[in-house]
Amino acid sequence: MEKSLINYKFIKFIKNIDTRYKLSFVMSIISGFLVHVYMYTNVFLNQDGISHFFRARDTFSSGRWFLGPLSGLFSDYTLPWLNGVVVILSLGIITCFIVNICQIKSYINIILISLITVTFPNVTATNIYMFVADAYLIAIMFAVISVYFVDKGKYGSIISVILLVLSTAVYQINIFYAVALYSLKMLRVIINNYDIKIILKKLLKYILIVIISLFVYLIINKLIINYLDITLSSYKNINTMGNIQIKDIPLLLKSGIREFFKFFFISTRAYTGKTAIYMNAIVFATILISVVKIGLNKEILEPGNKILIILLIVVSPLVLSLICLLGVR
Repeated sequence: MEKSLINYKFIKFIKNIDTRYKLSFVMSIISGFLVHVYMYTNVFLNQDGISHFFRARDTFSSGRWFLGPLSGLFSDYTLPWLNGVVVILSLGIITCFIVNICQIKSYINIILISLITVTFPNVTATNIYMFVADAYLIAIMFAVISVYFVDKGKYGSIISVILLVLSTAVYQINIFYAVALYSLKMLRVIINNYDIKIILKKLLKYILIVIISLFVYLIINKLIINYLDITLSSYKNINTMGNIQIKDIPLLLKSGIREFFKFFFISTRAYTGKTAIYMNAIVFATILISVVKIGLNKEILEPGNKILIILLIVVSPLVLSLICLLGVR
């Protein structure tokens, strides 16, 4: 009787989930296994992977103090099938929250976003480090969920900061994944024709959430380093993280913006091939046409909101280059 009641409640719970989230989750799971199954049914090793067959390594010296505990939830070792399942399930949850954050209603767009998220190059690159792949994807999931919670209820902002701090403590770049999502969230706020005061209030709130999260992470990281009496690794200049001078900020941002455009338009082994460059040109042309269409159409958006959308798109390379403010390289 009790088992039947549990089954009934579970089935009812599943039925009550929005069809959009069911679609994004199922598409992510199916496409995820189809794309990555070869990686999860074989073992591909690099130097780090070999060492993690036998032991878990120190993560405090790299400033990733939550990586060890989070990775330990499932496995600290190179176990492709176990960690791979966690990666795919995390991707499924991530796409559901992205669909919610961006308020996507089109089923075609939901399918495309699910496919893009699962097949994105950084997922493949993360899978090479299988011993931490599960923790890295859960951490990205934390960053996405933190953006979701920011406008939810009385304690939403607090939950958002906690999740973003933990996500950053697994891999520092995750905080800027959240920044990118906040940019999309702001785009949706503007498109929804919110009053300019509400738009600016939300923008200030999101900026403060990111800044507070970054400072809390850096403070906790400093306390842990001092308590353990260790120094940060010099790998990728992690030991200089956060130690920048104000006069260096323009140069760092200029470098970041340059790298942003080089990724899309420079054909080198370090960036991308010629086919991808042609595809990127199509994407940029599509964005440009969309911006012009928004500007010329008098029936959609207030004039002020149109200016804000164009401004948001123009500054997006700068926003997506903010990781450079953590330090050189």
